[in-house]
Amino acid sequence: MDKTRKKNIHVMAEKKRRNWYIHLLIFAILQLVFFIFDNRFSWSIFGLNDIGEWFVSDFTSLKEGVQIYDSQPLNSLLVIWGIVLLIDTIITLYFMIRIRGNGKTE
Repeated sequence: MDKTRKKNIHVMAEKKRRNWYIHLLIFAILQLVFFIFDNRFSWSIFGLNDIGEWFVSDFTSLKEGVQIYDSQPLNSLLVIWGIVLLIDTIITLYFMIRIRGNGKTE
């Protein structure tokens, strides 16, 4: 494999890792904001349509397992974003392990 391709793969890996750090940082900052504004939040600010209302009402089984905030909408957001962050983490780790396993980051 030529040097240019190795360098491009290394740059892609760095970018993927940096994007994950940004995602994690935004998640942590907004959790702090949510903690501060707990009980002052409502789904009405989103103006949910019928599908959104259905999703919120039928999502209770998963969100009831995570009760960090007093506000149900904030707990729902935490669960959804937590799932997205978990998926992003798995994809990023898979990418990093795959590249290192092939010895392409040297």
